[in-house]
Amino acid sequence: MKKILILTALLAGSAVGARAEFYVGASMTTTAADIETAVDNFSSDEMGWKAYVGWNFLDFLGAEAGYRDLGTFSEGDTDERFDVDLAVIDVSARAFLPIGDLFNLYGKVGYANIAWDGKYEDAEGDFDIDDDNWELFYGIGTEFKLGKNFAIRAEWEMYDTDEDLNTLSAGIIFRF
Repeated sequence: MKKILILTALLAGSAVGARAEFYVGASMTTTAADIETAVDNFSSDEMGWKAYVGWNFLDFLGAEAGYRDLGTFSEGDTDERFDVDLAVIDVSARAFLPIGDLFNLYGKVGYANIAWDGKYEDAEGDFDIDDDNWELFYGIGTEFKLGKNFAIRAEWEMYDTDEDLNTLSAGIIFRF
């Protein structure tokens, strides 16, 4: 799936021509989740990372695709335990507002495939968790340009799930 997203990004970027601005980026993330399990309801914040590719078609509109590892969420004790890893593949549209030559504000909306992979353990045994769903997500962010090819990015994203997932991230992008 990752290869398909990257190939799509490259083909779409070349189809737009010289006007398109192609970029790659990486960020560190912190994800907050309110998860309801058989153990209990719990809230957790976990560190993770994301990598993404994008292209800006116009001076105010672009698209982005990415992969993120949101971390491992755990709760419980030796009698009952819940552990789940969250990974996401996403695609989104980005609308941005350049403010001067160095600063951009943007909003994004798209779909994310959220993969839940883990285990619930209790006195009755172990139960595997293996689920993935496409969910709506949206976010806002800012970029500060460091010369022609580099920028620092900060963003907040919210996933439309029952688990109330939201992510804060900070990273760097490189433009081609």
